[in-house]
Amino acid sequence: MKNEEFYIKRSALHFVAQKLLASFKTTFNCSISGIDFILYLASSSLIMFLLSACSWQPSGVAFHTLSESRWEREDTLVIDCRVAHAGTYEVALEVRNEVDYPYRNLSVELSRFLLADSAGSVHTDTLFLELADERGRWRGKGLSSLYLTAFPAGTFQTDSAATFRWRVVQRMNDAVLLGIQAIGIHLSEHPSPSSVDAQKDEQ
Repeated sequence: MKNEEFYIKRSALHFVAQKLLASFKTTFNCSISGIDFILYLASSSLIMFLLSACSWQPSGVAFHTLSESRWEREDTLVIDCRVAHAGTYEVALEVRNEVDYPYRNLSVELSRFLLADSAGSVHTDTLFLELADERGRWRGKGLSSLYLTAFPAGTFQTDSAATFRWRVVQRMNDAVLLGIQAIGIHLSEHPSPSSVDAQKDEQ
């Protein structure tokens, strides 16, 4: 399947803009390309402004989108993320599910290795993710028919800039799992002790 990579700003921008356009068309039964363009520009400007105003740590996200929201048991999703320099990075697994996903939970096997050394050590975890509570309320943030939920998935260290590869396999009982639209890897740089001390001194 196609492996699509987006950084955090572009991913959030496209996702929200597409949902705004779809909602507008449904509400007003309208398909005017000029209005689409205006809405896209307006939502793009607003989102980019809000994102640039946040004092986030350097971070990035890459998604693998599933065709027709179908995840076959033998399908291994491959997601590559590059880090720009040495440091400690926190990993979050992001799940984008449709409202008709039939379960509360999602079980996946997540593996990570250094792309330049694929024959080297591989770190693997089995994650049990709770997408909805016992009453069926989705835990993630939703727009229209999609919900996005992030789950902590550990940390790792690197001594230099490098590209890491994650492999994700679904471990549910379904031969074809329906309702999962995309899986993403979100990296956030963990601040070093020296930078934390410097921030405290400034305060």
